[in-house]
Amino acid sequence: MFHLFGFCELQHFHVNKKHHAAIRELIGKNETTDVTHEELYDALSRIAAITGTLEIVNTNYTNLSFLVSLFVIFSVREERFGYDLIIVNNSKLENMANGALLTSSANIRIEDNPLLDPNCSHVLQYYSHHRRIRGNRFNCGCELEVALTDKNINNVEDYCDAVFGSLYLFGPNVPQPEILTKKFGRAKFVIGEIAIVSTNYTNFSFLQSVSRIELFYNRFGESIDLSSILFERLLPKSVVLAPNALERYV
Repeated sequence: MFHLFGFCELQHFHVNKKHHAAIRELIGKNETTDVTHEELYDALSRIAAITGTLEIVNTNYTNLSFLVSLFVIFSVREERFGYDLIIVNNSKLENMANGALLTSSANIRIEDNPLLDPNCSHVLQYYSHHRRIRGNRFNCGCELEVALTDKNINNVEDYCDAVFGSLYLFGPNVPQPEILTKKFGRAKFVIGEIAIVSTNYTNFSFLQSVSRIELFYNRFGESIDLSSILFERLLPKSVVLAPNALERYV
């Protein structure tokens, strides 16, 4: 396994085909570089691990196949702050081409790549925590940061595969149930919290596909799977669950 350390700008990156193991710089890639995709593939395609931060920003590449062997980034950032993998503002990037698909725990930012399919099956399996993925062709789930209302619900994508963050619905100005079903009816899990307070909903069928809720941090910094607590126990008796609706809840 070859390992990449440190940081450099690739405008001055020199390819050495014979000494892959001697590469000691981390990629800081932008449009001003004259390094071609082919040169990067020759230099980096055997790199399996990086220590530091990998940034691919403002490039003209259509895929990241030159990172096909990379599966782990060893972080040097302080605690939970910052990101280990940053892929931002790459206007022509269409797919990962099996490159930079990490299988280790890492903070991920993939943002504003309008043509990019980041490989949602991989993203949903490995990038459930500490992620900022938005502004791409596919974002592989919906990231929520504020309480949802009838005014801001259209900012949420339709047909979310998963929900990340806080799904808060506080009456009375909450979205209509049919709109919520369009947004969240396909979501299979929630990484974060759900709070539905003081609404007039008669059922929660918009959460009909959710089978797991996980709150990532407790006071010890550990992951907690909350799906062992029965949802029905926390519901008022006047609320009726739709068929196949959420069975377990915080």
